[in-house]
Amino acid sequence: GVPISINLGQVDEADKNLLEAERLVAGVLDESPSNRLAFLRMGQIKHDRMILAGNRRPADAALPLAREAAVWLGKYLDSGPIDPVEGQQVLLAMNNVSNRFRIEKQFDEALKWSYRAIELAPGLDQPFQLGGLYQNTAFIHRDRGDLEAALKDARESSRILQTVPGRSPTDASVRLSVALGLAREGAILGDPDGISLNRPAEAVAPLERSFAIADEIAHKDPNDAFSNGRIQTSGMVLARIAQDTDPQRSIGYYDHLLKHFAQIKNNPQ
Repeated sequence: GVPISINLGQVDEADKNLLEAERLVAGVLDESPSNRLAFLRMGQIKHDRMILAGNRRPADAALPLAREAAVWLGKYLDSGPIDPVEGQQVLLAMNNVSNRFRIEKQFDEALKWSYRAIELAPGLDQPFQLGGLYQNTAFIHRDRGDLEAALKDARESSRILQTVPGRSPTDASVRLSVALGLAREGAILGDPDGISLNRPAEAVAPLERSFAIADEIAHKDPNDAFSNGRIQTSGMVLARIAQDTDPQRSIGYYDHLLKHFAQIKNNPQ
């Protein structure tokens, strides 16, 4: 139920499992305080709990968990090289911790974690994660008010993700990441309710491409909370853009999104 990949949306069960995992890893650290794998696992557990906390209201537990995750991930990174087998998950956790710092307006901390991960990604042969990292820096720059830098990074993310080697163009995880990159490009160009370049006409094309990708994948599995949720990233902005000029179209987007959300059992959102 951790909503960063395909999942069943069973967040309460996810939380129970994570607390049990944390207890087990704490036991290992009691016996072996310098165990690097335990550092990493504890960082990942804190990260997953941060994600779950960030989707609850109020989300005030998410930032303390982000800080705890950063401490454990930092211990892992500072104590030796990253095991290539763990590379993808390490970069993913760093990216999401950075994003939580961004959400909490801790921009310097957010950029520190993003840039550290961007430096590591090429050496770990992780272009997929690199694309995701640029998506995050795009929104950090946007939130700080540097919209041209934000647009540049959003487009760099889409460029990287659309040329990821060794993956099928039908790979759902890659396609959903491309969809997210396009959605962020559109939001930076013209989200009426966000910090944007106020170019909504340009925003529609990447947003519609993003919506079509996520919608196609979501229709293949109504039980997949991840792809059903991903549709909102572009759909909500498209609805807001159409609100004044074509209210019927705007309502159509909202209705479409609500139908998908209704398919996710026990959806906390």
